Amino acid sequence: SFVLHLALYIVFRFLIIPTVLKLFSYRGMNAHQYFLTKITPHEQQHHAQIFMCMIHAIVTTIGAHMSFLPYHFNKPAYFADKSTLEMYQTIIVELCDHNTQHVLLQGQALVDLRCYWLEYVFFFCDTWLFFVLTCIIRFTLGYFVADTCVYLWYLNNYGALEVGHHFIAIFGYIVGRYYGISTFAMVIFQSNEISSPFYHIRYFLTQWDLKNTAIFKYNQLIFAVLFLFSRVFLNSFVLYATLSGL
Repeated sequence: SFVLHLALYIVFRFLIIPTVLKLFSYRGMNAHQYFLTKITPHEQQHHAQIFMCMIHAIVTTIGAHMSFLPYHFNKPAYFADKSTLEMYQTIIVELCDHNTQHVLLQGQALVDLRCYWLEYVFFFCDTWLFFVLTCIIRFTLGYFVADTCVYLWYLNNYGALEVGHHFIAIFGYIVGRYYGISTFAMVIFQSNEISSPFYHIRYFLTQWDLKNTAIFKYNQLIFAVLFLFSRVFLNSFVLYATLSGL
């Protein structure tokens, strides 16, 4: 995943962006010429970085919603099969300690946010779910490492908050994966990324001096709504569920 994201950054910066821009004109001049003369050198490389971020956001959003939404909102249907529920209960009893059994068996189904998100439980209950969760986390971890490398390469152009955010995220994902905990919670946070492509579009429209257009205003509205629901409301719920579960 790290190699893939780093390759995406390089390809976008040195191949795709120049090639595509040369095909169009913008404000009476070739778009690539406008890019080289009107966009600062830092923002030129940042365009490629934003494209890499956008691809990560789209992939992780799709993966997160493929994995946790169908199970969470269709939980009664998933456990309508008595044999499935009995299998789940048997696994909990055999593999978990007493305190964890109590939490998971008191009506807390497969994706209840108040459980301890034990990775091996998901593996035995649904191999496909476990596979998707694992792939998303590894994909995201590789993205963070690659994006951090870009940050460090152009360190003078970035603040401590941006770099620190990535180091904290990398540490959290490595610890979570190493100890096999919080896998499901991590993937829930990936659903936050549904608002990111619109944030990235906002960046491009700003850089190309299109802030006064209708598309910029509509994009702002969509971003604000998605950010409110996917980050503010959802993350607040996850935090509450985690604290009340522990």
